Amino acid sequence: MSSRSWKQSRKSDTNNDKRWFHVKVNMDMKLTPWLAILILLASTAITFSKEVVHGFVGSNGIEPYSIVILIFALAYICISLDESGLLSYVAVHVTSRWGRNGRVLLLCFYALSTIMAVITNNDVVVLCLTPIICIFSDTTGADAEPFLIAMFIAANTASMALFIGNPTNIIVAEANDISFLSYSAWMGLPFLGAAVAGIAVLYLTSLRKIPQTIAIDMTIRPRDMLRKIRQAAIGAGILVSCLIALSVSSFFGVAVWIVTLPFGVAMLLVDSAIDIHTSRSTRTLSMIPEPVSVSEPDIQLHEFPAAPQLLAPILRRLPYGIIPFSLGMFIIVESLSQQGWTPRLAWVLKRMCSSPAAAVFIVGAITTLACNVLNNLPMSILFSRALQHPIFAQVDSSSRKGAMFALIIGSNVGANFTLVGSLAGLMFQGIASQKKREIGYFTFMRWCAPVMVAQLATACAILVAELAIVQQ
Repeated sequence: MSSRSWKQSRKSDTNNDKRWFHVKVNMDMKLTPWLAILILLASTAITFSKEVVHGFVGSNGIEPYSIVILIFALAYICISLDESGLLSYVAVHVTSRWGRNGRVLLLCFYALSTIMAVITNNDVVVLCLTPIICIFSDTTGADAEPFLIAMFIAANTASMALFIGNPTNIIVAEANDISFLSYSAWMGLPFLGAAVAGIAVLYLTSLRKIPQTIAIDMTIRPRDMLRKIRQAAIGAGILVSCLIALSVSSFFGVAVWIVTLPFGVAMLLVDSAIDIHTSRSTRTLSMIPEPVSVSEPDIQLHEFPAAPQLLAPILRRLPYGIIPFSLGMFIIVESLSQQGWTPRLAWVLKRMCSSPAAAVFIVGAITTLACNVLNNLPMSILFSRALQHPIFAQVDSSSRKGAMFALIIGSNVGANFTLVGSLAGLMFQGIASQKKREIGYFTFMRWCAPVMVAQLATACAILVAELAIVQQ
């Protein structure tokens, strides 16, 4: 081949290469379930009218869309409180009061998270306290990682204490007709045991990471953190009212999302009204003429800066990624049920649950691991259906009850293993990333795995003891 013909051939190949282009698609946890759903739809393994629709709407008293509404309503209220400066006020106050001793402060954050999770739920605690701890780290220079982990572990542990503490509790309790008082009576002691075991292991494993003394900047006053006092006061009142309504609603059988949604909408209307009022006041002030002398006939106007918008930052911070991830996982679980995996799972559990103790420890361990494959909400739906299946109904009543409450333990404690174990984990990672705190999956597992094992063993042992006492 001559040199000229070789060059022409090379030029032709180059022109052909230019016809190709590369498309880069970033896949994360939010989109991965939908990729699996598209593959299943394309292969006709599932249908849109059956698995997809039922996965969104739900059945047998389990409604996936209502869980998303519940989380978003609570998320909006808590993010609005953060934008008002109330959470920053709490952060600086806690820091100035107990922040000089790092180990004492770790216990304080753990206790505060536990109390808040018992009164509210784990999602509220993560939404409220994650930015507080990050602000504390910014003001003191202390490493935020052990305090964030302590908060997250305490929130997921204490969320098992009451019916309203975690949406997974609501799923299991409503599927099995467990009353508010009955739930609290059975889960109170396992929660306390898991909480004590958790802080004991965490304290011992984090001693090297926590400074004994922390330098506090006393020039920063808590009062200076409040940016919108009116919004903070109204928002705190709405949150407290919402929590009281949630506690009372369980006695009347009202769906939790129906109770929560009006409070979220009320907070949205309050923020909108504050924005409108602020913008009108700013425009009115901008029209006030500047005093002029006789020699200056031209009227000059004051220049005021634009009013800071309140609603837009809140809407930008909402955890939108939860919607595609959670709904996608619900559809996949529905597909598993429609394809006959629920009776298969019920048969396996029946074979393994030969006694109440075996039922508690085996179901607790399996559901804890399943949380980190399916996420705790879809996992709770799948296992609730399996435990309700006629095949598993052949197990004795004590073992069935032990498996049911072990499912609740696993759905809460299982979130303390990986970030994908719960929606709270995804929100936790997102908020921490917004505050310039990157906590990777392996870092999270290294912190939480020893704590999770101790909590699971303790809670299951206490539940077995309760079953034995009641059976006698």
